Amino acid sequence: MKRTLQWLFAICLFLASQSFYAQQIASKTEKPKYIGTPTKVEKVPSIASRVTLVRPELAGTKEMNDGRASKNKEIIIGKGSNGSDALAEAPHRLKNTIDTKEPLLVFETGASSSQPTDPAGAVGPNHYISVLNTAFQIFDKEGNSLTAGLVSPNPTIFPSGGCCDLTVSYDNAADRWVMSFLGGGAQLAISDGPDPVNDGWTVYTYGSVNDYQKVSVWHDGYYMTDNLSGTFHVFERAEMLAGNIGAQMVSFTVPGWQDPGGFDSPQFLNLSHDTAITGPAFMVYFADDGWGNVSQDDHIKLWDVTMDWANVSSSTVTGPTNLGIDASGNADGSVTSFNSTFDGGSFVNLNQPSGGASIDALQWTVMNQAQFRKFDSHNSALFNFVVDVDGSSVEQAGVRWYELRQSGDGQPWTIYQEGTYTAPDNRHAWNASLSMDIQGNIGMGYTGMSSANSTDSDIRVGSYYTGRFAGDDLGVMTVEEGTIIAGDSNIPGTRYGDYSKIDIDPDGDKKFWFVNEVMSGGRKNVAGVFQLAPNTTNDVGVVSIDTPTTGVLTDNETITVTVFNFGEATASGFDVTYQIDGGTIISEPFGRSLASQTAEQYIFSAKADLSIEGQTYTINACTDYDIDEDNSNDCASSDVLHEFANDIGIVGFTAPETGTFLSDETVSVIIKNFGTQDQTGFDINYIIDGGTPVVETVGVTLPAGESTSYSFTQTADLSELGTYNFSSSSLLAGDSNTTNDTALTTVVNSSCLTSTNTTEQGIGPDAGTVTTSTIFIGPEFSVQDVNVTINLNHTWDADLTITLTSPSNESVLLSDGNGSSGDDYIDTVFDDDASSGIAGGSAPFTGLFQPQGSLSDFNGLQSSGVWTLTITDNANQDGGTFNSWGLELCGDFTLSSNDIGVTDISSPNSGEGLGSESVTITIANFGTEDQSNFNVNYVMNGGAPVQETVSATVTSGNTLSYTFSTSADLSAFGIYALTSTTLLPGDADATNDSASTEVTNISCSTEENDTNFGISDNGTPAESIISISNDIIVDDIDITLNIFHVNDSDLEIKLVAPNNATEVMLSDRNGGSGSNYTNTVFDDDAGAGISSGSAPFEGVFTPDGDLNDFNGLSALGDWKLVVTDRLGNSLGGALLDWTIRICARTPALSIGDNDMNDDSFEVIYNGDNRYSVKLRTSSINDQLDLTVQNTLGQTLLWKTLDNENGQGYEYDLNMSYASAGVYFVRIGNRRFKYVRRIIVK
Repeated sequence: MKRTLQWLFAICLFLASQSFYAQQIASKTEKPKYIGTPTKVEKVPSIASRVTLVRPELAGTKEMNDGRASKNKEIIIGKGSNGSDALAEAPHRLKNTIDTKEPLLVFETGASSSQPTDPAGAVGPNHYISVLNTAFQIFDKEGNSLTAGLVSPNPTIFPSGGCCDLTVSYDNAADRWVMSFLGGGAQLAISDGPDPVNDGWTVYTYGSVNDYQKVSVWHDGYYMTDNLSGTFHVFERAEMLAGNIGAQMVSFTVPGWQDPGGFDSPQFLNLSHDTAITGPAFMVYFADDGWGNVSQDDHIKLWDVTMDWANVSSSTVTGPTNLGIDASGNADGSVTSFNSTFDGGSFVNLNQPSGGASIDALQWTVMNQAQFRKFDSHNSALFNFVVDVDGSSVEQAGVRWYELRQSGDGQPWTIYQEGTYTAPDNRHAWNASLSMDIQGNIGMGYTGMSSANSTDSDIRVGSYYTGRFAGDDLGVMTVEEGTIIAGDSNIPGTRYGDYSKIDIDPDGDKKFWFVNEVMSGGRKNVAGVFQLAPNTTNDVGVVSIDTPTTGVLTDNETITVTVFNFGEATASGFDVTYQIDGGTIISEPFGRSLASQTAEQYIFSAKADLSIEGQTYTINACTDYDIDEDNSNDCASSDVLHEFANDIGIVGFTAPETGTFLSDETVSVIIKNFGTQDQTGFDINYIIDGGTPVVETVGVTLPAGESTSYSFTQTADLSELGTYNFSSSSLLAGDSNTTNDTALTTVVNSSCLTSTNTTEQGIGPDAGTVTTSTIFIGPEFSVQDVNVTINLNHTWDADLTITLTSPSNESVLLSDGNGSSGDDYIDTVFDDDASSGIAGGSAPFTGLFQPQGSLSDFNGLQSSGVWTLTITDNANQDGGTFNSWGLELCGDFTLSSNDIGVTDISSPNSGEGLGSESVTITIANFGTEDQSNFNVNYVMNGGAPVQETVSATVTSGNTLSYTFSTSADLSAFGIYALTSTTLLPGDADATNDSASTEVTNISCSTEENDTNFGISDNGTPAESIISISNDIIVDDIDITLNIFHVNDSDLEIKLVAPNNATEVMLSDRNGGSGSNYTNTVFDDDAGAGISSGSAPFEGVFTPDGDLNDFNGLSALGDWKLVVTDRLGNSLGGALLDWTIRICARTPALSIGDNDMNDDSFEVIYNGDNRYSVKLRTSSINDQLDLTVQNTLGQTLLWKTLDNENGQGYEYDLNMSYASAGVYFVRIGNRRFKYVRRIIVK
């Protein structure tokens, strides 16, 4: 059944459920849905005992085909809380103010081209293990690799194979390492001790588990969530630690589960340190009121799991406990509303600098890892998820983080504090991970990158950290941002990270180890170690100057500062000081005790004179503590401006704006009062291109600190096409600061050119189907504005990705994954100036919408050439029809009335066996007048023109295809230069009249080696040779082969040219565990790559390399096919046969070791497609093979001939049954071969 029907049913069910869903959030209890034991238990020897370690292959770019790439979404646009994040909008005065220390250690943990890399890690007493999706590496505590690089998990720790999503944890209470790996279900490996290099491992394999699995350590089990909504698994920790083969796996269905209907990931609290606990495990998630199945306000959800391993069927999961809402689902004030959805649930979210790809914000995920810590007075739980903090159409990622507390093991949880963290300069902050040290300080690592709200727009994806001290005001990350590593380039593609991970060092319980994905000379995982807890006993400092602030200042200002105790001991008996502009130091006693890691304000009794208007004062405040052990953090500084009383200025224009066909336009500006006095009755002006000022008086009152808009009564004449430079200034008498009086803008009056393509094409329905449509633009001008209109029918709009590409190959994303299950795009106009974005619209999207990318990216490019609209259908089943599209380009140009030209010669095309060929051209009308009954010609190799009259009409701005009635004779082999020209009388621009092309008539021949060669599994190459005797220049090569082999992914297949220097990789370990290559053809012109195929690869594929690398080489000599089995698994095979097809711009090839006169071989045409085949020789008496092949290398005839009379070989060849075309007649044996080309009519 079509998904449309399924979704109609789901929508009806959803609507019916809303009236009573609030009652369904009540806590329920469920028992296990599955209880099982391992399908396999394996003992694995220590890594140190291995002679060699298997290294992963991570160089090839590959997108992980995981749950984040394949889930549907249930998001209702406009539903739920909106506006900017309230916690982010009102940052605490101490946010990022406490000095941070440099990282203690930074080191690379792995490099990979996987998209994403899935970085994670765990720290033990003496080691750090880092993992990425398909590899791991073990380090000592100094960052030195103990495995000499990355190691493949299969077979190093998981001998039975596996694919991906490798994770690692350290079980502090047991002093064991825990790794999980997907493959044949879930695999869990438990180390035999705390040394991951010298201790062995026990590997348990269980049934089906989804990807994105996250393992949390608890006292009674290893708890695992995955991306299968509403399901989790528990593994019997005690039995696994004992190495028992009966260790059970128990799966549960989560009661009262709510999710966005797409990818999602809750997490269990992870026991982050060695402590004795009792009671149930807890799983945490959140619910966003913007999700389609959530009728309550935003809230946090908890489930508790009680395991009874003595009677497993009695184990229970209970919940949800809903924090942040009352019994009716209404907000109770303990959870501030949030927006966890980006781009309607798409994974194309955060724009990278300088036009880089938009990357995944990792929405709807409790980030790795939710942590638990036990204290004497309470237990704490930490977790976070990404939110969009900007309530406008601009997106800015921030980290919403929570600390929950319970009074003791198994007691109810309450929200102790919440915060939303944004990086400095309004940069994106996301992909975060939090943990807590022994003192209750919180460390947080995260990804940072410039957002549209940043003043510095060039900060690439980097790894950063911050934190807070246990005694800080609640809800604020007080520690200054620290840098682990700044990225140096953009992430390629859209997939990023998937997660990061922070871990607390059990050695001292103070150091945070954080690993993350960045670009630093390639895609890297980098770990950083930092510490918040002090190593000093006595250490205080001023961390902020709180008052005064910029504004109206006096000669009697109060100085207020915040002092922080960085040391471990309570501080007392110290002084605080301040100094203005390097003047006299004012010192006063702090006068009270300051507890360790707490901050308090101090108000100086001595006042400051800041009375000079317009002056900026530098205030420096410090602590003075005789026994202070670290003076580097004693002081803080602040610049404070005493603002002018009289100071206004123009801050910007709101009109006119760049556009088309402008005339008398209103001029509107924004005026701001920067001063401290209200202003009225002042003059302002505007000037165009340095001309006469237009001066008018503003009669309204402009209060201090406020802004107002003013529209001049005198309009501006912008009727001429071109660029206008505007300035506007305030003319306030006695203005104290003229530097901010003037604003500038540029306005362009342009004309627009509109072209359409109404050729219908199919869309889909198969996943990955790409539909392209082009529009040719003839006039060349600098683009100033682009708008696109499309019309298409499709029964599931969310399947579609739509992009526009310029002639210079710049692409802009118009729409990706929008419209949910809705149908069609009808008269949809993409315009940067639209009031709403396409992601916020609904099918059929009739009207104006901002694209997901920015069409202004095309501004400044040249207009002329082919513009391409591309539609990709990303899912199976639903399809549709692309009906038409229109392209509007605006710029400063003027079109002539009469201007046409040939823009393309679409036929003939280069090929084999050309003869009398049609000549087809494309004619474009660049002018404003329709044209018909004009002449065109074509000229071949500078010869006599062929001239004809085009009677059809080519309308203004459009194109016409024309085929000459007189064909071109291309029967001789070689290269033909072809030019076509329009001959319109009075054509205003002759530079665009002509187009040229080259057409090559080439000859091809096919040679075969059918000697079997064994393929061993020891890495020894198997080589097979085909010799070419003619010294001709290669134009094209195709390879056909047949190989018998089990596990095709072991094989590396390449072709080596006779020069032994040029080689092309045909297939590099493709096909997984599949077997054989059967009639596999490698051709650069194929539609699919060999890496995307599956064994036995029947059909035509592009190779991993490029066969065009051989073009231009001599074909003379030995061509080698080299097949190598790269994996020693005792599974060999054989190369059965292979064929090489070489095309060249010469007559048919004579191939082989041949000392006879080429004239001795004849193919004589006898009429009616019958031929006499003759080879005259008295020196050869062997049996010879006669074959006839078509241009695809397919054999139509195979005969064995004898030299019956001692004078040669003869055969009467009847080709009357064959289709018209070019064929190759071949005679010979292993020592020599002759080939002749024939044409069947």
